[in-house]
Amino acid sequence: MALIVPIIRNMQTKFKIDCLGDNLEDNHLARIIVYLVNQFEKEKPYLFSERNIEGKIGPKFKNELKEMLGLIVFATFRLQRTCRKIESFLSDNNGACEYITNNELPKKSKINDFKNDYEYLIKEFLIYTVEFGAKFDLVDF
Repeated sequence: MALIVPIIRNMQTKFKIDCLGDNLEDNHLARIIVYLVNQFEKEKPYLFSERNIEGKIGPKFKNELKEMLGLIVFATFRLQRTCRKIESFLSDNNGACEYITNNELPKKSKINDFKNDYEYLIKEFLIYTVEFGAKFDLVDF
């Protein structure tokens, strides 16, 4: 009689949420950031045009610029400022980050490229948020 040894395979399934953001409260920081970035894009669409960078062909990011901007702002609020820390922050399966980036989490190199190539966009958004807060008397000069 032959000895039969069962083969046990461990597989980990990665589930994706169909309706991103359903598990987030209405006043969650990620929802507020997405709203502000969308308003910023509506008011200043010329800032979101893709830049032609010499020596680089093809689409730069699989994420939209507004998603990358929202991710940088959210990570900054969570005290994750370096690209390496932001990437590890993303790998914690943070539902808020998945909501901001539409379930397409970027790698460290893409985060670094965005921060370097679109620094003006980040600065303009921070100016916009201060002006937005001043408009509703949330910021006092």
